[in-house]
Amino acid sequence: GGEPGIWSRLGKGFVWGAVIAGLQWPIVRAAGVRPVRFIAVSAVCFAVGYPGGQTIQKIFISLNMHRTGYWLAVAAFGLFLGVPQWWIFRRRMHRASLWIVISVAGWMLAGLEWIHYFIQTYGIVTGAGLVWLARSRPPQREELS
Repeated sequence: GGEPGIWSRLGKGFVWGAVIAGLQWPIVRAAGVRPVRFIAVSAVCFAVGYPGGQTIQKIFISLNMHRTGYWLAVAAFGLFLGVPQWWIFRRRMHRASLWIVISVAGWMLAGLEWIHYFIQTYGIVTGAGLVWLARSRPPQREELS
């Protein structure tokens, strides 16, 4: 937070989304995920999700529900990054929908330690989940006869 305007928040979200996806891509490339699309989709969606989560937090702070606002913002970050990534994973990984849960869980657990160990906590949770999903076999496709 603390950014002066929407463009700063959009830019920060875009950069964070691209960096996070760039760090995740070496794991998911084993499942055949292409880098440009994966990183671009993650960056654009998190560019929207970052100020979106902050807006949710601001609404709840105005209602004097500070903790609720914080946790809903953190969950929104996980959803805005996890859902578009799941959309890419769904054809390449078995049980890809679990990625949404893993993404939100990574953000929530990292939110417990936001100041000191955010990156490590998020990386451990989501990295382990991605390794597990990327090693799973791709979903079975029904053959048309």
